[in-house]
Amino acid sequence: MKTKSIITFLAIFLLAACEPDDSTTKDLQAQLTKLEGTITTLQGTINTLNSSNSSLSTELETAQDAVNTATASLATADTNFGDLQKQLEALNDELSKVDYSATVALDATGSVADMSTAQAKKTIYGKWDIGGASSSKSSTRNGCSFQYIEFTETKYFMSILDAEQETKMVFGPYELKENAEGKVISVDLMYDVGDSDITIAVLTSIVVTKDNDDELSATFDVVLTLPAALEDCESSLPGSVSSVKDKPVEEAKTATAVSNHAMAIGEWDLVSYTATDMKLTIYDQVCMDEIQTLNDDGSYTYHEVLREGCVAATSIIVNISNFGTYSVTWIGLNGPIDTDVEGWKWKDSKQNAIIFGTEDDDSGDYASSTYTIDVLTREEMKLSNSHTNEKGEAVEEKISLKKR
Repeated sequence: MKTKSIITFLAIFLLAACEPDDSTTKDLQAQLTKLEGTITTLQGTINTLNSSNSSLSTELETAQDAVNTATASLATADTNFGDLQKQLEALNDELSKVDYSATVALDATGSVADMSTAQAKKTIYGKWDIGGASSSKSSTRNGCSFQYIEFTETKYFMSILDAEQETKMVFGPYELKENAEGKVISVDLMYDVGDSDITIAVLTSIVVTKDNDDELSATFDVVLTLPAALEDCESSLPGSVSSVKDKPVEEAKTATAVSNHAMAIGEWDLVSYTATDMKLTIYDQVCMDEIQTLNDDGSYTYHEVLREGCVAATSIIVNISNFGTYSVTWIGLNGPIDTDVEGWKWKDSKQNAIIFGTEDDDSGDYASSTYTIDVLTREEMKLSNSHTNEKGEAVEEKISLKKR
């Protein structure tokens, strides 16, 4: 029964990822190849669910047993592929009912000092607004202030308003430090300076609570040693700093664990990007400045120029968050060059198109920022967009991403 259970599940899962149904083919080798790919896909699903929520351990153990049995059956001459597929469909139906919210920590609470690393990571996960943070002293110094900190599975984004009231983003990995008893004593925010990661902030005494309206808030202490670009803002925030957790997007609470939403969330490496109206490459864009020229009629003409002496990025990381933010980080030889953070949302309930940059667009015209999902698996995502630019030119964009 376990052998029969697996193969059907995998076939269904591949169908959900837009793979063709080869069940009617009489070519045994084609069926075998299909089955091997399905087993790989199911194994990825199990790994994802298993790493994110221990409450599913029984179901996932059953699924893993089925994968192991199905893999062994590939070498068995008398395997009945039809029966295997029927049983796998039943297994797929069960796993497909798992809520995505059961695999991510959207509302964990407690004192981080009493937690293991795994528990603490779930508790701090999310976007925490601290722009209006209260403390025993002001949280603003030299005209600088915090806006928010967002924690993903492995990275953080810290937004700071500098003395000129410009938003600066700090991005990097974070580390949870433990004491001898295995309890977390601090969350250290790291920053890539090229040849090593340095600690730029240490968060301690983190406590997350939920009020009667189900709103989550956190208090913590923070000591900063900021990068050179923000050294004027460097300070310690004494006392207890308060923050409020943003609400997750609706799909984080309603989607299944095998949905497009579940697969899109996370950190991606940019593999390729093309746009028919783009000068140079996407990696050069971090070096482009927009220049405006005043025309005789009082209007302005805008054009882009390459900043002299600027070194292009070598890679780009894209992060899509459960809390309605997405980021693009340009990485150079000496670490992060720049990070842009904006909003995102699904175009509709089909989850086949994503609208990027929703925070600044009040017109309701999302043509230039709506990207159709052409391919989406747990390992890769390909998107495309067609729109008309400010010059009236038809523009075609194609993006290819690989999960980190």
